[in-house]
Amino acid sequence: MNGLKRAGWLLGLVLVGCGGTGALSGDYVQRYVVEYDAAQALTFVSAAFLRNGRSEQLLPPAQITAIDLPLTFTPSSINTYPYSGNFTGRVNLPLVFVDFDDRRYENTIPVTAVPPIAFPEGFTGFPRTGESTLTWGGTAIVAGEQVVLQVTGNAGVVREYSTSTVGATTLTVNGGEIFGIGGFRAKLLRITTPALSQTSPAGGSLTVAYSTGTRTISTF
Repeated sequence: MNGLKRAGWLLGLVLVGCGGTGALSGDYVQRYVVEYDAAQALTFVSAAFLRNGRSEQLLPPAQITAIDLPLTFTPSSINTYPYSGNFTGRVNLPLVFVDFDDRRYENTIPVTAVPPIAFPEGFTGFPRTGESTLTWGGTAIVAGEQVVLQVTGNAGVVREYSTSTVGATTLTVNGGEIFGIGGFRAKLLRITTPALSQTSPAGGSLTVAYSTGTRTISTF
């Protein structure tokens, strides 16, 4: 398992408040983001634990594990998702959070329940003038799902196009905007937000995504 620093759509999930060192006891909000990257055949996990709106580092004996392995803590990510890891394959991950008071919260993340999504066969990019329609490979959106196209351009500028319309199989994309930012990398994600089965009284949230992985695109 390696450390994880995910860019892009996680940027929209910045946590409220400044980070710090965890208190010895008390209820933590659990926040998890799990993404399967089809291009790499890896499942990525990001986690954060909040008290009073602050993301905090857990102090032993508190810990967070996935498949019985501890997630890596990255101090520079304290204000987003400082705990991370990645695992081979598209797997339903058992996450176990044990707090300082030895309370145990177990959640199996339903990674395989998110339907696959893909770029259409022969896709290379977008017309650089006006809007165009991208028809993805995969099933139509059902209630509780969202499809996002994320495009990265010069200097790390990101543009996102999304839909959560039930029955949709297409996205409207602004090729002129993509050309304007020098967009050259893109990925598609199908995202769901199922409920956690076990949390502290403070609650928590879960975001699960199937991603095509990032690929090179052009505007023409």
